[in-house]
Amino acid sequence: MTRAQEIADLLAGVTITTADNTDTLTLVSTDADANVGPVMLFKRDSSSPADNDFLGYTKYSGENDADESTIYAQTFAQIIDASDGTEDGSFSIGTIDAGTLTTHLVVDSSGIDVTGGGTFSSSSSGEFNALTISQANNTSGNESRISFKRTTDAGSDREVAAIVADRVGGNDTALVFETNTDGSDGAIERVRITQDGNVGIGLDTPTMNSTGIAAHVHSGTSSTAAALRLTNADSGSGASDGFLVTLWNDDNAYVYNYENTNLIFATDNTERARITSQGIINVSDGRNDVGIINASISLSLADDASVDIFTNGAHLAGRGILSIYETAGGGGAVVSVGFGSSSILHQTTGSGEFVVANTDGKLCIINSAHGLSFKNRIGATKVFHLMLVSAGST
Repeated sequence: MTRAQEIADLLAGVTITTADNTDTLTLVSTDADANVGPVMLFKRDSSSPADNDFLGYTKYSGENDADESTIYAQTFAQIIDASDGTEDGSFSIGTIDAGTLTTHLVVDSSGIDVTGGGTFSSSSSGEFNALTISQANNTSGNESRISFKRTTDAGSDREVAAIVADRVGGNDTALVFETNTDGSDGAIERVRITQDGNVGIGLDTPTMNSTGIAAHVHSGTSSTAAALRLTNADSGSGASDGFLVTLWNDDNAYVYNYENTNLIFATDNTERARITSQGIINVSDGRNDVGIINASISLSLADDASVDIFTNGAHLAGRGILSIYETAGGGGAVVSVGFGSSSILHQTTGSGEFVVANTDGKLCIINSAHGLSFKNRIGATKVFHLMLVSAGST
């Protein structure tokens, strides 16, 4: 018999007792090398090892108020696969829960499994911040929940945000995002992705008029708009930046471009209409850019300023009719315009300010092979209404 075996037999079933809080058992290694030590080895020397065999326990026991010995926590190791060359094992931590020892954490070859929830926390200068993961076997409601908590100024632990797997019946589960704004305990649902893939912002039942997938933005109060705002690095991200699609709090629907850029409409990968940054509406039938209607109401032009009524005229070989008048009563004109050819002034009212040339002291209709423009050279700011109807060749 070896010396180690003699010592093991001697210590078999040994109980070490202390009456105070000093260390009951100390293992000391005086080895000067860099290897790990001291080492405590738990070995199950079975002649027939098998899958799911337990390898050893550490138990933490105390008395309950009935003077009964109770295990309050334990760790244990287990063989998962005893096959030579493919051995797998696990390590588990458990505590007593309502009188029953329950395993809460298992580390094995598949990773870390936390059962019944987990809390990860850090504290600094008296502040508390934590992530809590919880799970429940519910047939409806919260199935799994990731909660974000912090300590408020009053010193209490409050849930300020959460991500929830919400079981809505059967095997259908939605994903919910919650936040908190007033410091109370408990986050409120803000965004939901349903089991069908619909996205709801501000409501828990996003819907489509027919079968399909929707992003549904809802305002729960009549004084608050429901809106979708798109911005980028060029537009900025302020309240008056970017592009807005909204059902405003006046119950009107808006498609609103805050930027000094065009608003373009297209189908079949082809532009069909645009509202320019100057407020001119261009509508095309998609055939060589013809069938154009340009309209602008209350277009203000300073002296020597101009507006492009139509560009890319090099693609047009047809003609159109331009109606233009000065809204303060200064007169108007109807012009037959030719893209890439001459324009004809058919009728004017007022004092003859309108001409089909770039002439100082006049209101000028100017066309070329590359577009049609209107220029104010009258010497003062004027406000005009313009409309162009064209039908070029195809």
